[in-house]
Amino acid sequence: MKKSKKNKPFLFLGFFALSITSIPLFTLASCGSTTNIVGIKVKSEPMISLDESKETKISMATTQKLFDGINDNNFKNLTATWKTNDLNGDKTMLLTANEGFVFNESLKSIESLPFTIAPIPSQKILTREIVLANLEPGGAWDVLLDGNLTKEHLKGYTEIGIGAFKDIQDIRPGHIFTVDIPNTVTKIAKEAFANELLLFPNDIRFVTFEANSTLEIIDEFAFSKNHNLKNIIFPASLKIIGDRAFQGCNRLVSSFMPGSQLESIGKLAFQTNDKLALLILPNTLKTIGQNAFLGCVGLEEIFIPLSVTTLGARPFLNTWLAPIVKISIPSIFQTRDDKLGLLEEHWALIQWI
Repeated sequence: MKKSKKNKPFLFLGFFALSITSIPLFTLASCGSTTNIVGIKVKSEPMISLDESKETKISMATTQKLFDGINDNNFKNLTATWKTNDLNGDKTMLLTANEGFVFNESLKSIESLPFTIAPIPSQKILTREIVLANLEPGGAWDVLLDGNLTKEHLKGYTEIGIGAFKDIQDIRPGHIFTVDIPNTVTKIAKEAFANELLLFPNDIRFVTFEANSTLEIIDEFAFSKNHNLKNIIFPASLKIIGDRAFQGCNRLVSSFMPGSQLESIGKLAFQTNDKLALLILPNTLKTIGQNAFLGCVGLEEIFIPLSVTTLGARPFLNTWLAPIVKISIPSIFQTRDDKLGLLEEHWALIQWI
């Protein structure tokens, strides 16, 4: 292996990820000496998707998905970029060490590690165009006639796209009463099931999630103004509930699965959810947006965990008529001038934790 012009150490991994069946040999050339490094085995199948449009920081958890037999001292602080071969179209992921790269005791830093991996399947997004095509007369779906959007209709999709089912009854008369989200879906995008119609509104009543759900994001306005939506149990995998995601769902009762990984609730996310009585938030939650529970007049019990460090302005504004009997809130918010939008009598009920 030739030296680079500046004699910088480098490591070349010449293999295809899907074709490797044995432990490959890694050769390091630097300053006239050669060191063979053995013991890293490529997994038989790539297990990670990377955004090809930009650099991606590679974490320890990520490299463990790509390689067997590595530890904290093998790969650290790497950046991944993609390059396409102009001749044959093959894609190469270039891993570049940023700082503190350690491969073994003799190697303290490295310039780059180019290698080729098998193509990774792109995400499959259910767009509004696909939905409308399927709902045309003679289309593949008869969903609005039988009233159920099942996991079979959505099977294989990783994202329900922007506005996919927004105001769908304005396109074709009928009703969607239930929505069953398959475990392939990781994101429900902006306005995916939003309703803006007054004359022929959406009639979604129940949203369920298949076992072993991988859903992480319910984006802004995703289910906004679905006035007949009654019940959702959020899967444990969910991390983000976007701004106004369930705004105006005034019949909705929602709760979280045990082991919830929720991190963020956006502003006005549950505005005027009148039927929400028990607000018991998971202890992974970090951020609650401004007016998140504005006008939730059915609240009886509120529990905000110690994990919350950011609490937007007046999250409980206009809950004055709520029959609140118990409130637990982290003591770091005890000096808030806005008193979280609560009445004086409700503020006096707070148990600071």
